[in-house]
Order: sequence, then C-alpha cells, then structure tokens
Amino acid sequence: MDSVQVISPALSLLWWLIPLILIGGVLKSAWFKGVFGEWLVRLASRYGLPRDVYHRIDNITLPTADGTTQIDHV
Repeated sequence: MDSVQVISPALSLLWWLIPLILIGGVLKSAWFKGVFGEWLVRLASRYGLPRDVYHRIDNITLPTADGTTQIDHV
C-alpha cells in the first residue's frame, strides 16, 4: 500500500488543523501578548481618560546608572 493513499484522506479531513495550530502559537507567544497589551493600554487611555485633563506620553527613554530604561506609557 502506498503511503500517499493513507496520508491523503487524513490530510483532507484535517486541513484546518494546521492554520489553527499556527494561529494558536502566535496568540500564545510573548511577542503577541506584548503587542496586544500595548494596544489595549493605548486604547483604554485614549477613550477612558478625558483629554482636557490628561496628556498621554508614550515610549519615554530615561537615563539610569546602568544605561537607559524605557517606559511605555505615562
């Protein structure tokens, strides 16, 4: 029996599983969590705080004894 005859029906039934695994891997990655968290804070501060009282400052770099540090949102 040829292995293609065995694998082909299985792949035709589970074709949706490969993109699902890839999307799940991206959603669980530290990179996506960081990007999504930054976006969520930016969105919440834009629409949740009054503009006449608060001024949003993003991505501040400050000098420290060790070099520099970066603050995402103030």
